[in-house]
Amino acid sequence: MQHGFLEDRLAAVVATIAFGMGIDKPDIRTVIHVALPSSLEAYYQEIGRAGRDGQPSRTILMHSYGDRYTHDFFSSGLSGCRSSGQIYALLSAEPQPKDALCQRLRMDAEAFEKALEKLWIHGGAVLDYAENATRGQDDWRDSYSIQSERRRAQIELVMRYTGTSQCRMSALVRHFGDYADGRRPAASAIFVHRKIA
Repeated sequence: MQHGFLEDRLAAVVATIAFGMGIDKPDIRTVIHVALPSSLEAYYQEIGRAGRDGQPSRTILMHSYGDRYTHDFFSSGLSGCRSSGQIYALLSAEPQPKDALCQRLRMDAEAFEKALEKLWIHGGAVLDYAENATRGQDDWRDSYSIQSERRRAQIELVMRYTGTSQCRMSALVRHFGDYADGRRPAASAIFVHRKIA
C-alpha cells in the first residue's frame, strides 16, 4: 500500500497515525484527521504530511463529543491507578515473580501487564532481569497524577484549538512560539473543521 501510494498508483490511503508518520511524499494535497488528536504537538506532526512541496494543501479535522469522552476516560487513569495500587500493595523488598502476583490478584493478564508497566514507569515497582518485581518509591502516585493532569491540559488545548474562529494554522504556529508567522493567515494551507454531531 505504501509503495503504491508513494508511486502515485493510489490516489488516497486510509491509514493509522503510525502509517501516516512514515509517509514522506511532498505532494499530498489533503489530510483528513478523524477524531480528536491527543495533543496539538501530535496533531501538528500528523497533518504535517500535507503540502510539503509548498503548494496549497488542506487538512480536515473531524471530531465529536465522543472523542473528548474517550480522552477523558484514558487521561483520568482512575482504573489504571487503582490496579497499579493493588499491585503496589502486594510488593515488598523481596523479589516476586510477576506471574505469581497476577495470579494472587486474579487480574486479567493484559490488564495486569499495563498496570505493572505504569507502576514501573512511575517508580512504584522495580523489575529485575528475570521479571521479578519489588516495591519501588512510595510517592509513585504523585508522578501518575502529574501525568494525568498534563494529558487533561493537552486535551483542553486541543478543544480550544478546535473551537477557535481564527486561522487554525496561525493558532498552531503561535502555540509553538512563532508569533511572527502566527499574526497572518497561512497562504498555502486551508484548515477545515468539521464537528460531527
